[in-house]
Amino acid sequence: MRNARLPSRGLAALLALNVLALGILAWVELAPSSFAQTRARGTYVATAIHQKGSEADLVWIVNETTQEMVAIRWDDAKRTVEGFGYRNLGTDAADLARPRSN
Repeated sequence: MRNARLPSRGLAALLALNVLALGILAWVELAPSSFAQTRARGTYVATAIHQKGSEADLVWIVNETTQEMVAIRWDDAKRTVEGFGYRNLGTDAADLARPRSN
């Protein structure tokens, strides 16, 4: 009768990694899926504006499809883009068309 050899450490580690990889793959495939919000494809217009009293310029970005506008600026100190403002232009236009009482 032959003596059964135990697998070498390298083979045992490879088998353990394969089992781990299969476990991760099963977890990813069987986990509940999440869905991102979908939006209609937009048409964008952007323009840069110099803000009085500030060294930072603003960039206004308008989505013509959804009629939304955002203003952003670059912060040199933090090296990040900051949101400066948001407007829904469709709502603003509807408010202007509404009669006002004096």
